Amino acid sequence: MKEFRKPVAMVPHHRAIREWILTTTLLAVGCFVLIAAAYRHYAVKTAPGGYAKAGSAPELEVTFLDVGQGDSIFIRTPSGRVVLVDAGPGKGEYSRFDAGERVVVPFLKRMGIRKIDTLVMTHPHADHYGGMFALLGKFEIGEFLDPGQPYPSELYESLLEKLDKLGTPYRLTRAPSTLDWDPSMLVQVLWPEEGHLENANPNNVSIVLRIVHGNNVYLLTGDIEMEIEMQLNAYQSGLRSTVLKIPHHGSTTSSSQRFLEYVRPRLAVMQLGINNKFGFPERAITERYRSFEIPVHRTDLTGTARTFSDGNRIKVQPEKGTPFTIHPFPSEPPEATP
Repeated sequence: MKEFRKPVAMVPHHRAIREWILTTTLLAVGCFVLIAAAYRHYAVKTAPGGYAKAGSAPELEVTFLDVGQGDSIFIRTPSGRVVLVDAGPGKGEYSRFDAGERVVVPFLKRMGIRKIDTLVMTHPHADHYGGMFALLGKFEIGEFLDPGQPYPSELYESLLEKLDKLGTPYRLTRAPSTLDWDPSMLVQVLWPEEGHLENANPNNVSIVLRIVHGNNVYLLTGDIEMEIEMQLNAYQSGLRSTVLKIPHHGSTTSSSQRFLEYVRPRLAVMQLGINNKFGFPERAITERYRSFEIPVHRTDLTGTARTFSDGNRIKVQPEKGTPFTIHPFPSEPPEATP
């Protein structure tokens, strides 16, 4: 005798088709959303400003932020390492606003940054590190680089204490040495040298970095004054740079004639606040750069300057004004060896 099974309920044909179409559509939309998100993440991580086409060659970005009367320089290496050199002033002696809170933090968030691999304080003057307090707790910090000058400042000591509580590795920076930031770059520390820290003007312990990417060279000088420029002149043609961060905001204490003769940049960037109480830039300095026919970008006039090096040319995108390109040296830049 045959065993009879209960018949399986059949779904009407048109209903099965509707369900199949709905399921297929949802899967397709989900895949599209995931692909689009991955593309946006890749574009932000690899393209200049996050707007270039995905798949373009990795570039070195060096952005000179407009933080008012102070310095802050954002660096993203071709491999994606994030470096911040200084963070502008906090609210107080140098500024009516906290540049960290108002400028640096929003910029980093727009760039999709969650971790600052290396935070550099060039020297212990608050117009360079006051804005760092706003970063703490908002971004992971991989290491903190400091010239390590004994300096009697409660604000500076407070910053070091907060970094220590967060477990941030602390690293003294001395010249001559190199920093392993990216295999496609050479990063040299040209200053400070051992024995020049005790009882020194804090400006003159500034960490000076020379960043070489292909044929392009950035020279970041902190606030060094003529005394240290004279020391660095020992490098002679090794100081030659494509982009110079003008030392000490355009003060007559810096940018000496001989120093500029050696550096001869294609572009100089001056970071300072509009109508600042120091009277920077001083006229003698603007005239000196003009006499050398060196184009100067001033953050007080044209805002933040974003620069992108492909190893040959450097594209410059000023916040106010027309983008332009700096062409490479006719040959590889000379080595910075004294």
